[in-house]
Formats: sequence, C-alpha cells, structure tokens
Amino acid sequence: MLQLEELKGSEPITFSYLFRVAFIEAAIPEEIGKYIVALYFIFRKKLAGTRPVFNCAICCGLVALGFEMIENIMYVSGDAFVAVLWGVMPLHFCVDIIMGYFVGKAIASGSKIRHLPALLVPIMIHGIYDGIIYALDISDWILLLWFVVYVFLIALTVGEMIILGAESKK
Repeated sequence: MLQLEELKGSEPITFSYLFRVAFIEAAIPEEIGKYIVALYFIFRKKLAGTRPVFNCAICCGLVALGFEMIENIMYVSGDAFVAVLWGVMPLHFCVDIIMGYFVGKAIASGSKIRHLPALLVPIMIHGIYDGIIYALDISDWILLLWFVVYVFLIALTVGEMIILGAESKK
C-alpha cells in the first residue's frame, strides 16, 4: 500500500481528496475492470450454468483473487507488514462474491437492470474501505473505524458462505 505522502504529493488532505483517491482512482476502475473480466468468463465461456447465483459468485471471487495477486505484486514491493495486512484482508474477494451474487440474480431473473447492484455495492464497500485506509495517517481514531470495517468484512464473508451454501443446494 502506498503511503499517503506518496499519494497526495503537495495536495492537502481533505475529504474531497480522500473521496477522489478512494473512489475515482481506486474503487470505480478496479471494480469495473473486474466486472468486465468476470462477465467475459460468465457469458463467453457460459459459466452461469443451471445455478447462476452460485456459479457467478465463484467466478467473480476467482477473478478477484487473480486481481488481488497482481495488485499485491505491484504495490507491496517488499514491505512485509503491508503484505501481511493485505493477505489477511481479502477485500477484493469479499466484494466480488457480492458482485457475483448480484450478477447471478440478474442472469436468473433475465433483468439487465439487476446488474446495477453488482457494480454499485462493491464500489461503495471498496471505496469506503480505501478511504479509511488512506485516512489512517490523518487521525488515530480512524484506526478504530478500520477495525470495525475489518470485523464487518469477516461477518460479510461468513454471511456470503451461508448464502452460497444455500444457493449451491438449489
């Protein structure tokens, strides 16, 4: 992960700066890119099958793991603490399981508008998480908020496993 000083250069740290870095420069392009790659595999390779919610969630999760591996190689660059932190924080995997769930629901219903949450929900979670991470240098109390987000991601992962377990039995 980049240090805030490297990110901002001479720009003052403001909410609008954090919003731009977290959402415009990170969450939106990353989630759209993973969405496009996942849709390629789902539609071109016909991976939705008879259980679209389960299969799409797994496909999006695998795309996220590949993306996370590439991102870790690009950004960690020898910082062991950051490598461990990113290794225990599978943000991309968690949010892309959600993406796959919504893509599968959209495919199952045949509604194109139902693809919208497949992009918006992961972008929101990813952007909020990145904003908190980038703001850690601003204030120590945000560390507590980061811990809350970490607990949320653990709960989200457990919830996703329960939902996908139920979907896999259908």
